[in-house]
Amino acid sequence: MSDEMNKTIGEILIKNNKKGIKNEDVKFKLAKTYSPYIEVNNQDINRVPYKKIEVNPYYRFAGIFSEMLHPESKWVQERKEITEEILDYSIYFLGELDRDSGMYHETLLINLLIEELINGRWGEEIANKFKKLKRSEMQELAYNLYRYYSSYDNIYFFRKSVRDIIANSLIYKKEEENGYLLYIGSKWSEEKENKLELIKELFLSLKEKIEVYWEHHFGIIEEKTTLKIDRIALY
Repeated sequence: MSDEMNKTIGEILIKNNKKGIKNEDVKFKLAKTYSPYIEVNNQDINRVPYKKIEVNPYYRFAGIFSEMLHPESKWVQERKEITEEILDYSIYFLGELDRDSGMYHETLLINLLIEELINGRWGEEIANKFKKLKRSEMQELAYNLYRYYSSYDNIYFFRKSVRDIIANSLIYKKEEENGYLLYIGSKWSEEKENKLELIKELFLSLKEKIEVYWEHHFGIIEEKTTLKIDRIALY
């Protein structure tokens, strides 16, 4: 099951918060149809931002909602709007607890990962480069590394790490196997080169080869926007 397939309400709120969406702006409602093995309705999985969330409250909270939302309950049938509000506020409260628990657990693991990187558990060469980063850069890189080992999408988190601690970047797959072109939208410097080498060591395998272009985008035949005289490296 992929990282996106069975989000809990807490994970959705964490994702929203990172996009600047406040929890109070989210509306929870009972899903019309759902799988007993999924908490957040599949129909909403790819919706960003998550402002209206259909949930299966029985996935983890059957003991709370089985009676409250029983479809054959006369009280529920006669007070549909009230039960919808109760569900919304109840899931909101549970989601807050879920989010805080998840964020604390994630933060703890990321801080432990930072300590491992600093103390040489990933190798002395990596430790020496990692210790030169600012604390905020350490946290960004450790977060990406943590998420990478949850998804195993190394190229995505390689590029994200370049963007997070060096500069905006683009990456292209070459025709040859395991070959990539990387464009970094800033001037080269020794400090940035050291950061790039650290990121490569953390996210790329020995088989993956990267050609790096700094500041000026390489030209791609038939892509006129990339073909600017004196501002490209032709590819």
